[in-house]
Amino acid sequence: MEENLQLGAWVIKQDRARVAARLEGAYTAFPRLREKRRRRATTLSGGEAKMLSLAKELVTEPSLLLVDEPSAGLAPRIVEQVYAQLLAVREQGVTILLVDQNINKAVQVSDYLYMIERGKSGAKGRAGTSPISSTPSCATLSWAPERMSPLARRIAWSLLAFAALAWLPLAVSEYHTHIFIISLYYVILAASWNLLAGYAGQFSLAHHTFAGIGAYTSALLGLYAGVPILAGIGAGVVVAAIVGYGLGTLCLRMRAIYLALATWAFAESVRLLVAVEYPITRGDLGLKTSLLFGNAQPTPYYLLFLGLTLASLLVIWQIVHSRVGSYLRAIRDDEEAATVMGLDTFKWKRAAFVISAVFAAVAGGFQGTTSACCRPPR
Repeated sequence: MEENLQLGAWVIKQDRARVAARLEGAYTAFPRLREKRRRRATTLSGGEAKMLSLAKELVTEPSLLLVDEPSAGLAPRIVEQVYAQLLAVREQGVTILLVDQNINKAVQVSDYLYMIERGKSGAKGRAGTSPISSTPSCATLSWAPERMSPLARRIAWSLLAFAALAWLPLAVSEYHTHIFIISLYYVILAASWNLLAGYAGQFSLAHHTFAGIGAYTSALLGLYAGVPILAGIGAGVVVAAIVGYGLGTLCLRMRAIYLALATWAFAESVRLLVAVEYPITRGDLGLKTSLLFGNAQPTPYYLLFLGLTLASLLVIWQIVHSRVGSYLRAIRDDEEAATVMGLDTFKWKRAAFVISAVFAAVAGGFQGTTSACCRPPR
């Protein structure tokens, strides 16, 4: 272990007295290292290794010290020792650039701070001091104002977008309002399919089928069992998720054109099943459904789909910019490399498949209540 400290003093190796003085200073700062000086560095504990790393830099008598996460994984007692030494170094006039998640400790040795959140610089300023005591704390920092969380900001922007677009039915005809409803329906389908194909790299041709499953499940339950519309839509979402899980389990070990062909075959099979089961589904003539709002006036349906679209985009945004989104992009970019890194690629591909199916089923279930009819594509 002592050889690591000697390596830090390499620049003055010819002056043995000076090297010895610096080593003694390191041992004085971290007495635990003196006891371990004849041990192999690889046998040190995490806290001792952190002490050694800091001591090796202090031996060089630096004018600028870069410290990264000095408290990570350490016991509180060891953290106290490390920060006490950093404070002592600071008092000697050494400039310290410190990165740490333990903000309550970091402010004790800092004059100026930056808060970085999700890779972006947030609040910044000089560390404040509590009026009650001289101990700095996170709660009393002058640069720590109340800030809206990223999710709250996105919700606020979504509500603002809803308010900005809600007036459109007042400015256009009912025909154009119906066009907007259909457009919003396809926006939900496109965004959810992009989660599967664009981010996870799984090219499925059965996405529209899950919208049909959601619509037909809701319509059949309402027609034959008298289930309320919203409960029927919920049931359709559950059925679509189960079918998506099963189809994903069967098909997602395939890739590229083979996956596309397998999902296309499933979609065609479902379409033919609906078409030939005329006594139940009325085939290509279509199945009558109930209107969610009791009439065909398009404005309520437009507002409904506007809200569904903004909510879907918000949820998909959260998924894409979460750890799950990172997994999906890793799978898309290089599935073998992701597997080597320990990622369960099949699990996350299937999760993306189920999530996209759920979004499609929600869109399909509500779309069936706006047209009063469900029919398979021709």
